[in-house]
Amino acid sequence: MPAHLHATLVVIDGAGILIRGASGGGKSSLAISLLRRAEAAGHHARLVADDQVFVEARGEDVFGHAPPAIAGLIEIRGVGILQQPFAGEARVALVVDLSGREALERLPEPSFVPIAGLSVRRIHLPERDPAFGADVVLTVLATSLQREKGEPKV
Repeated sequence: MPAHLHATLVVIDGAGILIRGASGGGKSSLAISLLRRAEAAGHHARLVADDQVFVEARGEDVFGHAPPAIAGLIEIRGVGILQQPFAGEARVALVVDLSGREALERLPEPSFVPIAGLSVRRIHLPERDPAFGADVVLTVLATSLQREKGEPKV
């Protein structure tokens, strides 16, 4: 049975980014910024779920999807609920935890967090800073893809 998380999930070129944080911390703002920046750069990007995500382990991977009632919907504070193109599910490749700047380490060690009983890479980013967060996440994804392909770091 899938676990229910208070989080937002987007997928970029097949890599799901699970965004967690306090209510009002900027999860949806980061998701919208990620989607628009990734699309502008020519990547395939879709919303999977906003505010509520069901996650489950399948083999060695974690997958997430939206509850059917909110599939394709994202809430933007001060604007309302918007319909977005969406993917039915995504393999969670990265967890982004949003928190206050004072809680962030300057040079953290690589971090992993258990999601649905499996270990997933995690990064911490400042809450309420969607443009910066989107740039960092896209950079982390690009670096990870280079390593998986055995390409040299630039």
